[in-house]
Amino acid sequence: MTAPAPIFDVVIAGGGANGLALAAAVKQAMGQGASIAVVDPAAPSAGGPPPLRTVAIAEGPRRLLERLGAWETIGPKAQPILSMAIMDGEVRDAVRLPHLHIASKDPGPLAHMAFNDDVVGALSALCDRLGVQRVTASVAQWASGKSVAELGLSNGRALRARLAVAADGARSKLSRLADIQTIGWDYDQTGMVATVAHEREHE
Repeated sequence: MTAPAPIFDVVIAGGGANGLALAAAVKQAMGQGASIAVVDPAAPSAGGPPPLRTVAIAEGPRRLLERLGAWETIGPKAQPILSMAIMDGEVRDAVRLPHLHIASKDPGPLAHMAFNDDVVGALSALCDRLGVQRVTASVAQWASGKSVAELGLSNGRALRARLAVAADGARSKLSRLADIQTIGWDYDQTGMVATVAHEREHE
């Protein structure tokens, strides 16, 4: 006889910064008796050189990370954004004046830049300390009941949740399975991202 799938208070699909921060916040708010699980197909980082993906952390999210206890690990590795200049024009223009310039008027910076792996790593360690269960799999099936939702995973396991959260990205599989509608449109623009190595210190 097959044992019924375990019931969690909250199951979060997506082990990125958003999903892990939510898991830590809910666990701290509900206490040690709460059962929280994070489902993500990517295994926890095993070390090695970090990827170059970075994230900008505004003051509100920074305060959240501080309240959760993760900023003390992220902060020393992050760089403050003290001003920002936005320019518009053609490549052939000899001079391109800033279209918009924003400088920090408060004692603190506008935001902070950090490696995504540093943010996710700090939140992962925090969730582990809090007792959040991590499941290396993706959500493959979804069924909703009167009081719990059942999630079928790619590894063959099944979990039940009183609350299921789709935090698995812009192309969320759980959102699609649960028929959660979104509104979006194409800006008909192309963005380019580059990583630059400075010859000298940037400050």
